[in-house]
Amino acid sequence: MASWRAPGRVVNLKVTGRLELGGGQLVVPPGNVWFVETNGSNSNDGRSWDFPFLTVAKAIASAAAGDTIALGVGDFSEAAITIPRALRGLTIIGHSGRGGSAIATSTANGTCMTNLANDVSLINVGLAGLGTGGGLTNYGDRLRGHGCKIEGGTWPLIVTLGTVAQIAALTHGKGADVLLDDCEFCWAANCVRIVASDYGAVTQARFRGCKFHNFTASAFEESGGSADIRYRNLEIGNCAFDDNEGGAAPTKYISLDDNNGNDGIVHDCSFPTAINSGLNLVSTALHWVSNRHTGGISTAQPS
Repeated sequence: MASWRAPGRVVNLKVTGRLELGGGQLVVPPGNVWFVETNGSNSNDGRSWDFPFLTVAKAIASAAAGDTIALGVGDFSEAAITIPRALRGLTIIGHSGRGGSAIATSTANGTCMTNLANDVSLINVGLAGLGTGGGLTNYGDRLRGHGCKIEGGTWPLIVTLGTVAQIAALTHGKGADVLLDDCEFCWAANCVRIVASDYGAVTQARFRGCKFHNFTASAFEESGGSADIRYRNLEIGNCAFDDNEGGAAPTKYISLDDNNGNDGIVHDCSFPTAINSGLNLVSTALHWVSNRHTGGISTAQPS
């Protein structure tokens, strides 16, 4: 049995299917639910809001594949967290608005979370890096991030994949089919870095309906591996790119032009300044479709 907090009371249920809430439906995955609160204790069993763990790390150490971790409202200061390869299908849910259930690394120059597992979902979770670290580095296939706030460090998000040796050893994933939806990236030098390896490109990464703000260098950058095999079928769609507080533009919004062998689509995004002002540089195969800026709708490839 697990428990979910309802207004003024705790509801116990067996977490196997669908829970009706106020006319809507909350689909609860099978497996155990582990609860984490800022006033919890790692001496608790972590099985309810009444006896929650104190740290996310304890919940991850207790979890099995397919389990769910429920975060209460507040800030969780943690040493750098790794989701191990064995925790396929793990879900972490923040029970608050965007960034209200926030994990921040206490490790100097640390990355808040590194994900090695496939099919991990992050919902309403805040992740904050420190110094030269970042919020999240992902190696897993089919990562899903919905309504998250990822910030801090040099690169809040790194989307990458294992090396040939790591993938053969089954310690890292191929980083394919990543989806970040309605997420916020901010407060760093850069935002998203796409990093290839000797195995090949980051494939089918999708960013939809996301907001990028308060970064000084670039929202998207690429590196690693062979320059012509860095990303394939990348999608950046319906995203908003804002200036920094005070109205200063970053060095670039999108900087993905190291080699024209890389491909994808940038569509229906909004920019606060002229697109062809040197602030967006993309490969000729990263198709530029119906993006909006101060001059209207641009379909011309920026360079």
